[in-house]
Amino acid sequence: WGLLERSPAGQASLTSMERNEPDAPTPEEIKLLIERAEEKDPGLATLLFVAATTGCRRGELCGLRWSDVDFEKGVLLVRRSVSDLPGRVEIRTTKTGHVRKMALDSATLSVLTLLRKRAGTDYVSLGTSLGADAYLWSSSPDCMSPLRPGGVTSRPHGGRKARALSADPDPADVRTCDGGHGPQGCGDREQEHLRLGAGPGLIFVGLAPGALGR
Repeated sequence: WGLLERSPAGQASLTSMERNEPDAPTPEEIKLLIERAEEKDPGLATLLFVAATTGCRRGELCGLRWSDVDFEKGVLLVRRSVSDLPGRVEIRTTKTGHVRKMALDSATLSVLTLLRKRAGTDYVSLGTSLGADAYLWSSSPDCMSPLRPGGVTSRPHGGRKARALSADPDPADVRTCDGGHGPQGCGDREQEHLRLGAGPGLIFVGLAPGALGR
């Protein structure tokens, strides 16, 4: 029957696995990407800005509702993620299955405040008001349908760097502060994210050039 006297598994050797470092965009490239997005799609520019300062995955960004943002405490709750499926989207839990609490810096709060103001204006034109369950970024006029994650990286503004920015990073590497700590509790890499706004390209958020870098 061709039976072996002993298992050959003991003679096998494991192959080494090389882990490639991700080609993440630099702060300067992110600023340029946001500036270019602002020219054609201000909504996309705000999404990219929040992605850069929070490290949220693109599906998590698409799943954010206004009820997840506490403007008074400066806190963002990441509760869900949007999965892009053929012909539809599906609302799921986050990749880890846990709700994350993030401290938001003043620049990100300013960006979100302007985004909410714009959304509220659009709602008034529809004869209604902006609800807490509305999505921050939506594919429908009433903001009740989430943006498709695939639509974020398929837009022509950023190419490879846009895909790198909205890829799925480990949120623990960015500004996740589950203990409720503010920006002062973040490390050097996190502080680098707070300087992304310096420069003239973010005048659209109503701040002076360089104001976000202070």
